[in-house]
Amino acid sequence: SWPGNVRELKNTIERVILLENEDTILASHLHFLVPYGSAELPDPSAVLRINFPEQGMPLDELEKQIILQAFETCHRNKAKTARFLSIPRHVLLYRLKKLGIE
Repeated sequence: SWPGNVRELKNTIERVILLENEDTILASHLHFLVPYGSAELPDPSAVLRINFPEQGMPLDELEKQIILQAFETCHRNKAKTARFLSIPRHVLLYRLKKLGIE
């Protein structure tokens, strides 16, 4: 799987071909990328804690809690938080702004 969009994939392929001067791209050529599931990212099952009030909560508030916890877990690093949540960085930025986080 590829964590970005098609333009990013194209740019990465061009970069590897230019820098490595190779016709075949190997995983070792992509050392500058931080792959999903990297040891640098926290284990999601170990960090997510949501306290639901008895009367329930709106979905927007639930989303805000999840994003806030992930953001803090990733030390307020937006790129790492996006990888942790498996969403594109621009989507995270939009949601942070929409939810008034930062």
